[in-house]
Amino acid sequence: LFENIYNGITVITSNNKYNAHQPILYNNRFNNIHNDAIGSNVNIQNENLLNNIYKTSRGAAIYATDWSLTKQPLTDIHYLKIDNLITTNPNDYLFTNCDKGIVTKKMGAEVKNTTMQDVPFGILNSEADGQKYWIGDIIGNNSTAAKNGNAITNALIGIQVLGNASHVKIGNNIVKTIYNFLPTTQTTVYPKGIEMINYNNPSMIEDISQNEVHFYAGYGAGITVSNGSPALKLEHNLVNMYNSQKTLK
Repeated sequence: LFENIYNGITVITSNNKYNAHQPILYNNRFNNIHNDAIGSNVNIQNENLLNNIYKTSRGAAIYATDWSLTKQPLTDIHYLKIDNLITTNPNDYLFTNCDKGIVTKKMGAEVKNTTMQDVPFGILNSEADGQKYWIGDIIGNNSTAAKNGNAITNALIGIQVLGNASHVKIGNNIVKTIYNFLPTTQTTVYPKGIEMINYNNPSMIEDISQNEVHFYAGYGAGITVSNGSPALKLEHNLVNMYNSQKTLK
């Protein structure tokens, strides 16, 4: 159990093209992981959280990045695996009351069977060039069971992959967003269920299938895909809005 600290686990890789780095994290619990250096004004706190999602490990239950000061040739041999084998109860939350759940930068990830509650930024990945991501499970279109999916409750951004990854599979996850938007000093941020941005990789293999996104205030975007490749598969997803007076995209 990692509790009442500003960071749970940090993984740092050299990101060398030839040296594999594939850490495995099983059966960990995180509670009350917060960045304690972001000020007392609520709007400033929110802005600092947004601006520092990928810049710092503070506030993250799990944070993975490379230490290279110069850009290295990226391959998918740098790969973080996170799984839970201790509970199958979706209401037994392994991540609770953390600023950020799982954050990766320049490192691929396989994330399965995690449960999060009151984690505004759930499973977020940036600078994904050349990396592979398997978030949840892809178990066939006829299955209704989220066998290895992740459940994220009260999130501002549930799942995010930014960059020219080689493979992205996001399947059988359930994201329940926060009940309102997030005000900052500069802008208003609305909830996002799943977001994938492919900058310019036409050969990326992309599969977003059998996920659920639930909005309780009605604001936000369910599933956002930018610059999808010809191989994009986007099917059998469910987006629910529980307040018909608001706007859903």
